[in-house]
Amino acid sequence: MRDTKLSDEKEGKEKKKKKKKKGDDDDDDDPFGDKAEIEAARKAIGAEVQAACEKSAAGEVDGAIKALMVTYEKHGLSHDDLLGFIFESAFDEDAIKQVKTHHKLLTKLLKASPDKKKSGKFLLSPCIENLVGAEGRGALLKKTANLLKVMYDLDLLEEETIIKWFDKGSKRKLGKAMREAAEPFVSWLKEADEDEDEDDDDDE
Repeated sequence: MRDTKLSDEKEGKEKKKKKKKKGDDDDDDDPFGDKAEIEAARKAIGAEVQAACEKSAAGEVDGAIKALMVTYEKHGLSHDDLLGFIFESAFDEDAIKQVKTHHKLLTKLLKASPDKKKSGKFLLSPCIENLVGAEGRGALLKKTANLLKVMYDLDLLEEETIIKWFDKGSKRKLGKAMREAAEPFVSWLKEADEDEDEDDDDDE
């Protein structure tokens, strides 16, 4: 009798253990947390960044920087995250004009970057890539060369960064389309480099 009782108790404990384990698995179905919560946080950050950019557009660059730093600390963002949210929340099909409007803000953020080369690459992809590749922005995608030239002229993008990004290529449809649209400007950069090299040879 005693052996039967112990066996029954053991079986009951194992069933409870299995039930608890199943419940634990249910809790871990979404390892990245509640998707609605994450989306709500993104919208909140986007709204804060947009408000900061409104200060920038009004000429209050220092005020915009302070507002962005509050968002940066409150949400635990990286430096490049801020750049990403600016391009996502404050820029649209009028991006060429908007880059000129916010160039002082962008310049300060890039100067403060702990890794300027990495931030330059991040601007090209995903920032600009997502901007020109968004739904309904076919006209802006075609103006990729103009956008890159404006950012180059404003010292927001370096020649080396642009050429390396272009030459690296992409297997993705958007990456290919953006490079195709950027080709006239990149070719101009490369030709200018070749002309400079020839002039240097002549001087020698």
